[in-house]
Amino acid sequence: SITKQVGEGAEVKATSIEDETFRDEIKNTASRWRKEITNKAQVVVLVPTGIYAFDKFFNLPDLDITFFGIGSHRYFLFHSGAAAWILKTLYEARLKKVENDKTIMTKVVNKILGVTAASGCVAIGCHLLTDVTQPKSIVFPFFGSLVSDTLIDDNIWMLGNSVYCFKVANDLYTLALGDDFKLVKNFVKENFFEPLIRIKK
Repeated sequence: SITKQVGEGAEVKATSIEDETFRDEIKNTASRWRKEITNKAQVVVLVPTGIYAFDKFFNLPDLDITFFGIGSHRYFLFHSGAAAWILKTLYEARLKKVENDKTIMTKVVNKILGVTAASGCVAIGCHLLTDVTQPKSIVFPFFGSLVSDTLIDDNIWMLGNSVYCFKVANDLYTLALGDDFKLVKNFVKENFFEPLIRIKK
């Protein structure tokens, strides 16, 4: 941490104004601070972005009620990985469009959009996974359900599409964050999951 680095830096004392070791230590410590502050700044922006996107996308599959009415709830297009595929396609198109733009602003926007799309896919996947426990069949046009008088096929549909959403989310996180993916995962683990585990204990 920065606090630890300050403590370590305080132990290094200059023997003279021209002490190269002291100057090098200052440069190295400043470089570490800059890197750590930059990393923290990225995480502070990206984690809330992901949480916000998850919240907004979680109920997206239920838009079938809005468009087609309650009788068409669980419409196959909405309760599938179609939205995840669209998000991935749009994001990849965005990256291709700006691939020659190396400005910092473009890189930041790409990361934010990527995390938004990836978190949206996670939300949709979680929604589909939750629907597996609820007794309602998938609605297909013309013929209704795939197999009558059973929900096995519907549950397989939900599970399969849920897994697909999670796979797309992983691809998008990796694509958007690159080497920072591990950084963000560790931040979430240390600041969200581990505190929750300690509270439960």
